Amino acid sequence: MKPINSALPLQQLGTGQLLCIVPNFQVGLILQQPHYAEFVGVGAIVGGSFDIKCKSIYAIGNVDFSVPTTYRERQRGFQLRMNYMKQQQAITSIPSPLKRACLMVQQLCGWIGTTEARQIPNDLVAQLVGVLPRTVENAWQCYQRGDRVTANLAVYCPLPEPQAPYHPAKKRTALM
Repeated sequence: MKPINSALPLQQLGTGQLLCIVPNFQVGLILQQPHYAEFVGVGAIVGGSFDIKCKSIYAIGNVDFSVPTTYRERQRGFQLRMNYMKQQQAITSIPSPLKRACLMVQQLCGWIGTTEARQIPNDLVAQLVGVLPRTVENAWQCYQRGDRVTANLAVYCPLPEPQAPYHPAKKRTALM
């Protein structure tokens, strides 16, 4: 992967160029699309046809980007992007607004840490799961009290562990 400048202007997403969020500790983006918001975390692809109509970007932490140069890097980035989307979709499908907000707060804390998650405006978190900002405020109060919500999500998509970069020129040998 080829690193690029960490500043990601909105116009750059509109060009359709693919970028990958460099796996740093506790970083991510919230992309506001015309009718919804989406969290995109480490290792995932941004840009391309996914984000041409993106209205605004909220950066969480010091986000760095790289350009995926191989098919395998792009494939892995798309897989991670889909995993974030499926997890968010599973939370959004829960009927109770408070439960959705609580689960999203818990998920954000898991993805980026409590300190970073707490700094995200409530109205932005609310857009992630289709609730009111006041509901997110209540979810944070539950979280601070130690109340945790559990749900049998129809889709559980754990994010895969980072893998060693693929090097086709290197010969791999099995250890016996």
